[in-house]
Amino acid sequence: MSTYLYAPFLIANGDPNNFNTYEVYFAFGAANADGVEHIRSANGAVEFEDLFGGGDNDFNDMVVTFEVLA
Repeated sequence: MSTYLYAPFLIANGDPNNFNTYEVYFAFGAANADGVEHIRSANGAVEFEDLFGGGDNDFNDMVVTFEVLA
């Protein structure tokens, strides 16, 4: 049996064909160019902060909820 790790990421301004490293934010703060957390999981949702340096730190720039079905 294999184990998988799924981790969200965000390309600010949403163009995967034209972006710079300062516009890509990963689930692990240390992987971000600014070293700041931009993605968190809370209350059954994944919440995103889309501005370099943490922006306003409200994590409501995009909120994704999902349901795992057995």
